[in-house]
Amino acid sequence: MSKILRKALVAAPVALGAVLAASGDAVASDFETSTSDLLQQIESYSAEGNGSLGQDFPGASQFSDVSPSDWAFQALDDLVRRYDCLKGYPDGTYRGNRSLSRYEFAAGLNACLQQIERLIAETTAEFVTRDDLEVLRRLLQEFEAELATLGTRVDNLEGRVAFLEDNQFSTTTKLQGEIIAELNGVLMDERAFQIPGFNSSIFNAHVNNTLGGALVGQLDDINQFADLLDSGLGLTPLFEGVGVVDSVTLGQYLDPANPGADPNNLGDAQALAEAIIALEGLDRDPDDNLVFGYRARLNFDTSFFGTDRLRTRLQAANMNSLLGNDLGTTQAVRNLGDDTGNNVELNDLAYRFMVTDRVRAHIIPRGASIDDVLDSGTTAPFSGDNLALANSYNTLFYESGGDDQAFGLNVAVSDFFSFDIAYMADGGEDAALGIFGGEYVIPVQLNFDISDRFKLALGYSYSYLRGAAPGDDTSSFLGQNPFLFVNNAGNGFDLNGPLTASTYALNASWDPLDWMNISGYVGYSVATSEDDSGPRFGDNATYTSWGFNLGFPDIAKEGDVVVAGFGQLPTVTVDNGPDDSDATYIANLEYRFPLTENIELAPGVYAILNPNGNAANDTIFVGMFRTKLTF
Repeated sequence: MSKILRKALVAAPVALGAVLAASGDAVASDFETSTSDLLQQIESYSAEGNGSLGQDFPGASQFSDVSPSDWAFQALDDLVRRYDCLKGYPDGTYRGNRSLSRYEFAAGLNACLQQIERLIAETTAEFVTRDDLEVLRRLLQEFEAELATLGTRVDNLEGRVAFLEDNQFSTTTKLQGEIIAELNGVLMDERAFQIPGFNSSIFNAHVNNTLGGALVGQLDDINQFADLLDSGLGLTPLFEGVGVVDSVTLGQYLDPANPGADPNNLGDAQALAEAIIALEGLDRDPDDNLVFGYRARLNFDTSFFGTDRLRTRLQAANMNSLLGNDLGTTQAVRNLGDDTGNNVELNDLAYRFMVTDRVRAHIIPRGASIDDVLDSGTTAPFSGDNLALANSYNTLFYESGGDDQAFGLNVAVSDFFSFDIAYMADGGEDAALGIFGGEYVIPVQLNFDISDRFKLALGYSYSYLRGAAPGDDTSSFLGQNPFLFVNNAGNGFDLNGPLTASTYALNASWDPLDWMNISGYVGYSVATSEDDSGPRFGDNATYTSWGFNLGFPDIAKEGDVVVAGFGQLPTVTVDNGPDDSDATYIANLEYRFPLTENIELAPGVYAILNPNGNAANDTIFVGMFRTKLTF
């Protein structure tokens, strides 16, 4: 009806008369008159053209906007006050003292037109005076183009809304995607030996000679093998599974002056060499070709109440380089990567919701990691997306195994203190184990928001692991298998049995300047062998790690960051050995910058020094160019 009234006022006073006649009598504010008389007066005035109004007031069309001093603005303001046709802002104010664009003005005029139309339709036109109708006619004439455009815009908006409602994916679910494409290359002369000392003794002896008398020739010093066992490398416990003799007796046996020595029956020496060959392999060349891989994720985020989120993530990936088979160690592992063999898998199924304003709960049936519940990002604001996993955050604490299913809580005690706690299981879907019968980790973290520039977190976790160890892939081979020994057959190693571990963490982040961040961590863990049927039962392994990162955000453009870091990877010392003979370190330098809002480029390099805790191993240099696309 508003369109009819608008056309009537602008172009056809006779049509307006028909509308008004059908709506009842109109009475002027100062005197009474019949509807027909009023309409005749309006029609007569309209026939005069623009009349004196057009001469006395400047046309609003000459202005790019409408200011409070314009007649049109004042006229609309008067209509607003008379007919209450604009409700204003939520606080009840109109704020009609600023300039309006012509489209803003047209929207207000349209609202008043609809209000007057309603009054006419309700036969309450006694409130609509001749002067008001004339002012309205004049305004409609001046803003005819804007009103027409406004109607078109509204019609277009309604059409778009209708299309979205008809074709929307879901009323509750939002689809988010991420694709990471990575190009990397490795510089390394030889694959890393996994157990310190072997490359300079038993292994080389086997490669250059056959087992037997020739090996004894390599051990022509009466104490060479004895010294190897007692050298601090801690190799003696490796033989506990096959009943090793003491090193002095073995050295005397291998003495060339001993006529009773059988060079073809070296016992423990031969068992050790066979085990090393089975473990290390003969090919020392690393797989260091240029590699291009990807990881693609689709997150379906569903909210039922507005404060909750159910995440269902599908993932496909083929990032299978930088692993132990390629380099002899896993310590150079990438950060944001995975390998599903190009198969699409359910990677994550997690639901979180607010219990109260200060308590959030997590239920994760699939794909849980410790940092899905515990806050790792606050104390690693720029390093969390590092190219290498090893120095991205405190891996000794956050990468400690036993993660798949989880229950957890985030509790904000105050604005300055909060804590996170979780129970995480691996294999909880297996009826033979359940969520309490297999591997598990119970991590707790205390978070201190000391100031806007300084954050601190203290962590502790207790874990029960089978075939895993603290630090996971960022630990050395011995760190991942602290209680290994030569098996009873004498031709290989028995690796980890079950163990328990208590792990402690200190993480911090400090912004000394607006353009600089320093983040760092210290980790400490003690693991105990729980394999009561093995020779290492009750032995302890102690891990230490530390690291720091310097972040320089917004260097060239908003959102970019330069990150430089250095740290010690988890290094292990084991009761009765063997130990990491040297600490392993990582140095990293990278630049991450957003090409657009949805594309991030990240070139960088990092180096692993003394891989597998062995200074005799070659340094691993990794160059990487990572592209991240989000949509």
